[in-house]
Amino acid sequence: MNREIAKAQRQATASPGLLEKLMAAVRPEFRSDLVVFDPRDPVFGGPACAVPGCVRTARSQGLCPGHHQRWWRREGKPDLARFIATTDQQVAGPLSDSPTSSVVPACECKVSLAALAPQLKLEVQYVLQCRRDERLVRTQVTTVARMVRLLAGLPVASLLDWDEETLRTAFGRPAPKDAGPRTLVIYGVRKLEDLAEDHGWDTEYRRDVWRLRRLGRPTGGGSPARLRFNAIAQPWLKELAKRWVRWRLSTGLGSTAAARCVTAITRFAQFLATHEIGIDSLASVDRPVLERYLADLHVEFTGRPAHRTHVGLLNQFFNAIRQHSWDSSLPTTATFYPEDYPKHGEQLPRAVAEYVMVQVEHPSNLDQWDHPAYRLVTLILIRCGLRVSDALKLPFDCVVLVSCTGNSWSKWLYCGNGEDWAAEG
Repeated sequence: MNREIAKAQRQATASPGLLEKLMAAVRPEFRSDLVVFDPRDPVFGGPACAVPGCVRTARSQGLCPGHHQRWWRREGKPDLARFIATTDQQVAGPLSDSPTSSVVPACECKVSLAALAPQLKLEVQYVLQCRRDERLVRTQVTTVARMVRLLAGLPVASLLDWDEETLRTAFGRPAPKDAGPRTLVIYGVRKLEDLAEDHGWDTEYRRDVWRLRRLGRPTGGGSPARLRFNAIAQPWLKELAKRWVRWRLSTGLGSTAAARCVTAITRFAQFLATHEIGIDSLASVDRPVLERYLADLHVEFTGRPAHRTHVGLLNQFFNAIRQHSWDSSLPTTATFYPEDYPKHGEQLPRAVAEYVMVQVEHPSNLDQWDHPAYRLVTLILIRCGLRVSDALKLPFDCVVLVSCTGNSWSKWLYCGNGEDWAAEG
């Protein structure tokens, strides 16, 4: 054991101090070359097979893999309740007559870590312990075993030897295959990062790729998980960009907007790095350089919304440098004026051409709907000018007669929010 610890200490290159933290964090129940899981474990196991007497874990249709694949599917998927009540708890495999459901197969309850390097083994043990403690995601033992086999074949001594991007492309077979093991190992990298490093700006600021979850920022649902400064080649510009974005985030700027700020500075940095420009300091960024950059932006974006975004964000960047005295070498002429912003082009009319609407409204075309509800929704959209999302929110009884002129009634469509009404005809 002491020899293994000494070897792990020599391999602890990913993060200083991580090995000591792992030794203190991993509990004895996971500190073994052979990790054994209870079939009823809420994370690595699950409820028992619905067949009475079967001790294996249910996976599909409430059945263990043996009863589900070898009997239920082979018998043509009969009524499930009747099958559960009448089938035998003993399942013979297709190539063997030995029963397989009186005991849990080793592949469903045991994983050997013996092939892993000492520190890598400790890291996997810690990851499995975290997965168990959180009890948020059920993970099959076969998925754990597949992850271990893949790790054993990689030239790594620690999960932190590779970053998430590398793991997503080089771990296992090309996506979408090996999705379970890949997700588990990326989860492990994040847990180890949390263990090895403190959260907050002291850790993230010096990195070229900021992990927003470690700054307490929400990720997912359209929000970026990272801000990448690694494409800014100039150290002096990268440092100013980091300082500006950190300040913007601290004032309440959202992660998506912050990512646009990084994109704007990154494009400007790539422009400055071209051989025609050759700018090597902030003091050289003057008005003639910005005029050339405006021309370059026009070639790529020609007045599209991104054009104004790049000009506006870069101008805010220069203003912040002056406002906070981050670098006094910035020339006073390094600024954009209102005339530099591209003009808004005239948008094309959004109304559907009349000859198209004539075809859409023709009864023979409306009758092509195979469901009367679809035909009704189409008429509502046409006559009331509603969006599809608004039409789907309409209450059941939404038509109200509100006035009468002679023999003609006016019908209005109530949109369900207490305020909006749309004339139907």
